[in-house]
Amino acid sequence: MPFRGREVLYLVGYAVIDTSCCGIGGYGYALVPGFVVEWKARTDDQGRPVSRIEPIRDEAVRHEVARLIRQREPVHQVTFGPD
Repeated sequence: MPFRGREVLYLVGYAVIDTSCCGIGGYGYALVPGFVVEWKARTDDQGRPVSRIEPIRDEAVRHEVARLIRQREPVHQVTFGPD
């Protein structure tokens, strides 16, 4: 996702919960590794591409990125990782 001249890498997932008492429910979430520094910089030992990522540490930037992701995606939670 473009953000202030940089690209943010994020992944979206969905969990489905089925209970005997209440039926089926769902939960959307986003995981944000950070800013893309170099896309497909190398390959791992199995030939899969590996990109270089810079974690997003600034709380104000995290808040804004989370807000933008929630506007684009049907998610309840946005998690930033690893510091």
